[in-house]
Amino acid sequence: MNTSFNLRGMPIVERPEDAFDCLYGSRLDRMFIGDVEVLGVDHTLLRPASEQRQSPAGAPGLLLEHADGQRNVAAIADVLGVDAGELVDVALELRRLRLLRWAGIPRLHTPAYPLPQYEPVLAIGFRVGGSAQSGERP
Repeated sequence: MNTSFNLRGMPIVERPEDAFDCLYGSRLDRMFIGDVEVLGVDHTLLRPASEQRQSPAGAPGLLLEHADGQRNVAAIADVLGVDAGELVDVALELRRLRLLRWAGIPRLHTPAYPLPQYEPVLAIGFRVGGSAQSGERP
């Protein structure tokens, strides 16, 4: 079976770096790259970090206020008196919204979307809204 591999609102995974980003941004328990199995992470041990200056209300705001990159999700959950698993869900959503990142995990270069290969091309070979490709007429 072959299915698409991406998170809500994100393009299909095309590179190993994208696959790891998906693994850290979801509750996947494992993934395979070729014949190599990569186990998922325990998100409660990851250290959330945020440079967000204005925090939303409720659990997202409380998490962002405590996301200093030093304490892990489990420790922050203890301080806030909430379930660590539920706080992981909040952290994953904030990460998807790019309001939070995992400290100690390299940031990926995020290309501008849509990627050129997904831009519509007219039947005569010109890109819609873009410049002509080399070898094509201007």
